[in-house]
Amino acid sequence: MALTPPARCDRRLSCSSLGNDGSYNFSVVGVGAGGGGREVVTALRPWVQYAVVVRAYNAHGSGPISPPVVVRTLEDVPSASPVGVECSGGAGGSSLHVRWAPPPAAAHNGLLQGYRLTLTRLDDSTEKVEELTRMTSGREEIVGGLRAWSNYTVTVSAVTRAGAGVASPDLTCTTREDVAGMPAGLRALQSSDDSAILTWLPPQPPTGVLLGYTLNHRPPHARAPLQHPLHAHANSHTLSHLTRGTHEFWLTARTRVGEGTPTPAVKLTMLDTVHAGVASLGGVIVVTQGDDVRFVCVTVGAPLPTPTWSVDGRHLEKSGRFTQEADGSLVIRGVERSDRGNYTCSIHSVRKSPYVPTSTMYVLHVQVPPAAPSVHIADATSTTLTVSWAAGDTGGAPVRAWAVWWRAAVGGGVWHTRELGRAHSRHVITDLQCGAEYQVYVTARTHVGISPPSRPLTARTSGSPPVAPPTRHVASGNSTGVWAWLGRWVDGGCPITHFMLELRRPRDPTWTTLASSLAPQEVYEIGGLQVGAIFGLRLTAHNAAGATTTTVDITTGPGGGVGAKPAGELELAPPNPIHTDPRLMASAAASALALALTVAAAVLCFRRRAAAGRTGSGATEDQEAEQNKTNLLQQRDTYYATVRKPQPVPATLERISEYSEDIYPYATFQLGEGRGGQDETVTNKFQTFVFQDSRYGVTEGHPPTSSDTDTEHATSSRTESSIHLDSATLESHHTALHLPLDPHLATLEPRPDAQAAHAARRPASRTVHHNLIYHAPESSTSTEPSPILERKSFPRKSDGNKLGRGGAFQGRGLSKMVASIRGGTQETSLSFPKAGHASDSKSSDDGKYGFARQITPPVGFSSSHNELSEAECDLEMRRRNKEAEAASAAYVGHSRSQFRSYVSGKEKDYSIKV
Repeated sequence: MALTPPARCDRRLSCSSLGNDGSYNFSVVGVGAGGGGREVVTALRPWVQYAVVVRAYNAHGSGPISPPVVVRTLEDVPSASPVGVECSGGAGGSSLHVRWAPPPAAAHNGLLQGYRLTLTRLDDSTEKVEELTRMTSGREEIVGGLRAWSNYTVTVSAVTRAGAGVASPDLTCTTREDVAGMPAGLRALQSSDDSAILTWLPPQPPTGVLLGYTLNHRPPHARAPLQHPLHAHANSHTLSHLTRGTHEFWLTARTRVGEGTPTPAVKLTMLDTVHAGVASLGGVIVVTQGDDVRFVCVTVGAPLPTPTWSVDGRHLEKSGRFTQEADGSLVIRGVERSDRGNYTCSIHSVRKSPYVPTSTMYVLHVQVPPAAPSVHIADATSTTLTVSWAAGDTGGAPVRAWAVWWRAAVGGGVWHTRELGRAHSRHVITDLQCGAEYQVYVTARTHVGISPPSRPLTARTSGSPPVAPPTRHVASGNSTGVWAWLGRWVDGGCPITHFMLELRRPRDPTWTTLASSLAPQEVYEIGGLQVGAIFGLRLTAHNAAGATTTTVDITTGPGGGVGAKPAGELELAPPNPIHTDPRLMASAAASALALALTVAAAVLCFRRRAAAGRTGSGATEDQEAEQNKTNLLQQRDTYYATVRKPQPVPATLERISEYSEDIYPYATFQLGEGRGGQDETVTNKFQTFVFQDSRYGVTEGHPPTSSDTDTEHATSSRTESSIHLDSATLESHHTALHLPLDPHLATLEPRPDAQAAHAARRPASRTVHHNLIYHAPESSTSTEPSPILERKSFPRKSDGNKLGRGGAFQGRGLSKMVASIRGGTQETSLSFPKAGHASDSKSSDDGKYGFARQITPPVGFSSSHNELSEAECDLEMRRRNKEAEAASAAYVGHSRSQFRSYVSGKEKDYSIKV
């Protein structure tokens, strides 16, 4: 039942069965999460309607009762057996008439569906049990098909939808007698010349009290038989004066109801010779241990033979308890269970006939009292013990009843017993003390006797001493009083019988008993206490299983309570350090370990992916660089297969790049007509030279770099006619080079004193290589600009050493300087003096760029825009190559190192054809 109280504090749950006086039985339950709760109410009766109410309460008292909720418990098996069970024999001796009344209404525990009738027949001579069950909806039943003159144990139990309930006590009923049955056997033997002996066995099973037998004899040639009444205990009879011939015999038994069926007729022919034989009939003999038993063995013959006895095929020695009488019978005195077996009486004679029996056998069963059953405790509650058992050796006889015995284990006491029917194997001992120890044993009973007690078991009913609530729930207080919350104690399975309450006042070490036998209740108030003082409160709860004591200190006044909590407020639980909870610590450790493993796996996976990415990226970059180099070579072959004339550009230079190493290999220089007094109106002519600084060329001790700029420089040198000049060999050649630049480039020029100082520190053997390429006039009319103009420069940082290697070109280098140069071809000599000789002999313009003097532009430059065609370009290139080879066998190649090795052995002539 889900119940939601209106307040935060505890709740009172109560229920009462409908039809009573309407009073409720309240039970205190705790507060669930969110202020609600869920409670299972136990110890209710089955199939009963209950009204349930809830009432919340706090430190100030109880609240109103909620509207009642009516519920009905489920069905259960009936808790009581039918009453007034009685039975009587039916007509004919083969039926029983059983009647009963229903159990009390309070014990129905549901709607009765009918009754189960059980009849059990026991055979004391054997261990066989015959059981018959009938279901009926009435209150009486006639059960047929039973054996006459037999004992039946009758039980009746009521049935609901939950099953069959408690069975009624065993009731023994006996069916009525019937006519006698047929005797079990008949044997006739000639015992002398004119006499015969007849033997037989009683009817099986018996159908009533046997009154006697009637032996019918028909002599030879007689029509009507002769009848001989015999006693009921007789089992043999001798007839004499019999004539020669064939005689017939048959036998009948009679009871109080009438005579039974006769045996089949037995014929006997009287002869002159008497053959030896055994006249007795054997059979099954059941005796009780300690009794005497006699086996009869009647023999015939002339002479009369002496019988011998054997047991289970072994010759039986007659001594002690075994004796053989004169008539051949065997007597066993004080039968023991070890005496059971097959006993055979036989004769040995020369006058035997194949038609005359010469032996007979008896089967001996010895019944003894049953052995002790095996017992164990199946269940235990606060007031009950459930005992289960199993039968041991029944001693050859069926168990008729069980007896359960118990008493308190502590202090002895009287043994209590409960006898149960043979069908039971379990019993619940009720009305026991909670949490107490008991001794239990079980015995079995047969018609022979009672078994020894089973091994005594010591069992304890469930329940423990009371359990105190948490300290914060033991008590609370206000300014002048303290409330002891007795209803919050847990009974431990045994109801709390009483409380003892003690109080310790401030600065007083002694305890004062306020109540020694306080009945269980919800709350007990202690008033009239000092304000703002600390009191000690000791509570002891008692139940049948023991006692439990708890002690708390409580403060009165503002903020009072257990642990100095505010007055009237329920105290909260003290903080529980995390490190004191092993389960929480184990969970935290497991979580931390899992997190560490997860992070490690993620980092490892990330590193592997990064390594794979770097490997793939490096391979990709190498492929891209190789592809770019191939594309660059293809573009070079395409662009420079035909020398095109670039578009004219204004006679201004782009600004110089920030770094000297970024000077584009194709620089545009203005070739003036003169300096100073020359005509300034003359159109400036431009010619393209290639400047190759030795710092970026292939020099000794400085291998070429693999950067994009260096690749472009190298490609330009291989593509055009490159001349590598050694500044050390050009000291005597002075050719002025005039470079008109933007005015702001003057700021990039290093100071003369700095240049001189740098030149003085530089070794004289230092060499620098400069490549200047001069393009011839082009005749092509194409206006497509050269791809050289589209090349861009990227700044490149350089250290101090690189800045000091520039020779005549000190400081920051030039940016790419491009111009279109037109005109004819002439020879111009360039001379690059050492840096130390340039500062004092030239003007500021010359000294700014480190040249000894200006270069006079070649004559015959044309202002036309004609360009060479591809065919003309090819012819021009071939002509130049031939002239160079014929004049000086000049080496033309694309490798700078090869060219340096070549020119090192040649005459140092640095003329350039333009």
